[in-house]
Amino acid sequence: MTMVKENSLKAFGPNYLVLDAALCPEPLWFAKGAGAECHSLFDYRDQALVDNGPWLLHLAGQDELIKLMLEKDTHGHSALWCKSELALQPLKEALGQRLYAVKPDGETTRFRFYDPRVLHHYLTEETQARRDAFLEPLGAVLYASLNPFRFNSHWLYWQREPDGYGCQAISIKED
Repeated sequence: MTMVKENSLKAFGPNYLVLDAALCPEPLWFAKGAGAECHSLFDYRDQALVDNGPWLLHLAGQDELIKLMLEKDTHGHSALWCKSELALQPLKEALGQRLYAVKPDGETTRFRFYDPRVLHHYLTEETQARRDAFLEPLGAVLYASLNPFRFNSHWLYWQREPDGYGCQAISIKED
């Protein structure tokens, strides 16, 4: 199934991966060893946690990294596959700003948007305007279905449409 999943992912054509290295560290180690462009989304406050946090990885020419990610992250809970027209540094900054949220009492906390189980609920519960603002730096986001019976056979695909971002389930077909 990994080859089928890999082919369906390549058809989507992601150019970035937001990886939760706490849940699946091997792709980060591989990316660093392979010289892939990768940057932590944590700011200076969380440098002690950097290896266990969210990372933005540029996927250009990284077919082996994609294969490893699909192999190690069997349920897809540590990966957001993204398309963006932004260069790596501006995208890193935009996503880094979304990582830290200020609660009503003024305390700053981390928002685990890079975990599909968190992001999906945020996107489906927010207003269209807030969803569009949140996803604005990205043209599209793809992640494994959260349904435990469908994670290996369906992607959830958010993309920018004329009236805002919308979601559809995409079936992973056998070749």
